Amino acid sequence: MKHRPSLGKTGIHSHLTPEAEGHDRHPFAFDIAGVQIKVPNPVTWTVMKLVAMRDRLRDQQGDQAQKHAQDVCRIAAMTTRAESDAAADVISAIASSEPYQDARHIARNDFLADNGRGIQIAARYWQAEQLDDIRKLLAQWF
Repeated sequence: MKHRPSLGKTGIHSHLTPEAEGHDRHPFAFDIAGVQIKVPNPVTWTVMKLVAMRDRLRDQQGDQAQKHAQDVCRIAAMTTRAESDAAADVISAIASSEPYQDARHIARNDFLADNGRGIQIAARYWQAEQLDDIRKLLAQWF
């Protein structure tokens, strides 16, 4: 069941989660109908998606786990040079937090390990070179 959009007919929904550590550092901001929207930086966003993937796998919600695994790859693939340059600042601010440590463990087991569940789920949607680049970036972050 999808969440009801918090901004009505715009289709945008959001809620604060404990995994959103560092959301205030280097967000991507844009306006829709006069409302400023801020998307977390790629590292924070990836932390949120890694934890969500793990939770959906644990709850045996394979379709949702696949969506979150794909989102991890999409976030990494769409990271700009400026966002990549800002990642060290984000990581230094959140590195000791429990959500980041959880995500680090998930990334290493599920995306960086060759037989990881996340990489297996996502692999059929990406070319090998793209997956290599995505995994290299995740290795830098986690």
